[in-house]
Amino acid sequence: MFPWFIHWAPHYPFSGTLRQSVEPHTRWFFDSIRMGAGDGRTEQQIFDAYSYGTQLGWIIDVLLPLISDGQVGNKKNAVRSTKKLIAAYETIEKIKKLNKEINEEALLNGLQSLLNHDEEAFRTLIDKASKLEPEPKP
Repeated sequence: MFPWFIHWAPHYPFSGTLRQSVEPHTRWFFDSIRMGAGDGRTEQQIFDAYSYGTQLGWIIDVLLPLISDGQVGNKKNAVRSTKKLIAAYETIEKIKKLNKEINEEALLNGLQSLLNHDEEAFRTLIDKASKLEPEPKP
């Protein structure tokens, strides 16, 4: 048999590897959040705790009775959703604070490492950083 002929050899079902990941990869959305608009890791953690649909549902439950003079929506749902929104807000703020601390710690560790290995590059970076201006918000 010719070695090049292997490319045309038949492939039968279950004749190859049977391992396949079927878990959907959805991190692309959170990893592609532009700088300044948010932190992808923080957004993912918030989304895992409270999906956008869940948060929007609570807001609608609270808002509808307020804007329709009580004719649309359920007052009990509004009270319940208000409590859930407050709890979600507190949890989200904790997630943001923790991730901010993690980011600051990582940045400080990187700066310390740069200082230990290349003091001149560290000083140059600090000089460049001191001249940075925040980007205007849209």
